[in-house]
Amino acid sequence: MVAKLVDRVRLIFALQLPIILILLVGAGLRIWSIDFGLPQFQIGDEGALIGAALYAGSHWLQPVRLMYGQLVPLILIFEYSIHYLIGLLIGKFTSVQELFIDYIRDPRDLILIGRFTMALVGVAIVWLVYFVGKKFYNQRIGLFAAFFLASSFLAVKESHYLKEGNLAAFFTLVCFYFSMNILRRGSRWDYLGAGIALGFGIGAKYESILVAPIVFLSHFIRYRKFTLQNLKYFFLGIIPCIVVTFPYLFIHPLAFYQKFLSEYKLTTTVYPLYLQGKPVWWWFFFVHIPDGVGIALFIASILGFIIAVLKGKNKSEYYFLPV
Repeated sequence: MVAKLVDRVRLIFALQLPIILILLVGAGLRIWSIDFGLPQFQIGDEGALIGAALYAGSHWLQPVRLMYGQLVPLILIFEYSIHYLIGLLIGKFTSVQELFIDYIRDPRDLILIGRFTMALVGVAIVWLVYFVGKKFYNQRIGLFAAFFLASSFLAVKESHYLKEGNLAAFFTLVCFYFSMNILRRGSRWDYLGAGIALGFGIGAKYESILVAPIVFLSHFIRYRKFTLQNLKYFFLGIIPCIVVTFPYLFIHPLAFYQKFLSEYKLTTTVYPLYLQGKPVWWWFFFVHIPDGVGIALFIASILGFIIAVLKGKNKSEYYFLPV
């Protein structure tokens, strides 16, 4: 019986070996030199997110910045609390004030905690891409997609910073997974999962709301008409998550709106330096993404979109890749 169990484990390991190797490559690329540039901040986002976490943690979750979603600061509050408790146990800290002083003197510990978190999320995204590709298409597609993402310069670079992009990408991909399940079976749990994932995705980064049409498109294609059947579970999932990640929105809605609007206007004065008169979509499509993933992979992705549309005539799941 033990021999059969060993053989079964070996078989499972052999079948999973390709994705295991891809995940190891992805993890190695994301963790390699993750401490670069310390103790100085390399981008403003890292300092802003740590500052937001420390401020919210000492001011009853009140946000100091609304340019960012509140999920990353909330995660950092949890992680920094553990860091503080360990510091208490080993005698590094005797009060919360000493944590702040230690951060001002040398911020590397708090930066690395955040960077490692986003690196792990980056690896999780690679696995999730494989899982989605394998389940809804085939294992070969899943492996190719996971490999490209694991080794993509833009994806690896984003995993070296404490930023909100990886977390948003993870939850939007989870939402995509549940949307595909809605298309296939449409259970209430799929709607609930899509709502929870999208709610946390918005909490990580506002732009995650752009995946919402896929949920409704899946729902519409399944029922061939607009119906509220099971759709209520989507809202039961998304609303509590938004409440959790944006508590200040419901405590002081007017102040939230005014602060958000003022910070949004501030960002519009920064991006024109990059755009030079071009629209935002133009810069992302013709500059940022091609430079980030490489021209070869960028062209391959365009061809992949075209192939997906053609295959969509026989299998509706393919339509969702270009969307």
